[in-house]
Amino acid sequence: MSSTIKGLDSLFKKLDVIEEVFKSGAMERAVHRGCKTVQAEAKLLCPVDKGELRNSISTKVEVSNSHVIGKVYTNKEYGPYVELGTGRRGAATYDGDQDITYNEEWAGQPAQPFLYPALKNNEKQVLERINVDIRKEIRKVTGNAK
Repeated sequence: MSSTIKGLDSLFKKLDVIEEVFKSGAMERAVHRGCKTVQAEAKLLCPVDKGELRNSISTKVEVSNSHVIGKVYTNKEYGPYVELGTGRRGAATYDGDQDITYNEEWAGQPAQPFLYPALKNNEKQVLERINVDIRKEIRKVTGNAK
């Protein structure tokens, strides 16, 4: 008695399409556009003294194996202090690559978040745009372009 799995050929074809879409760079381009949207709002929300922090807000897209990771960030050392606050007034803790310690005797600086709100304000729009771009690329790869 032999057994077969129904729909296996269809599944393999779909997996081939997904691989081709990934290799085409469509996901990377879609994530890049999403990062640019978040970056634009982060620059609008960023508190300005001399403009150095605002001007340092950058984007980066990293591709590894089957992952595409978009980043909107600042390379200014004081960026986390502005985003999260300091001392007793700090709104959150920072658990990135560097430790942030506070002098508890100092009241601190209130948080002035600009990166996180920029992401949350655009999350649905960015995800929808990525969805549209990938669907468009799938239609292109399968010959069903409209």
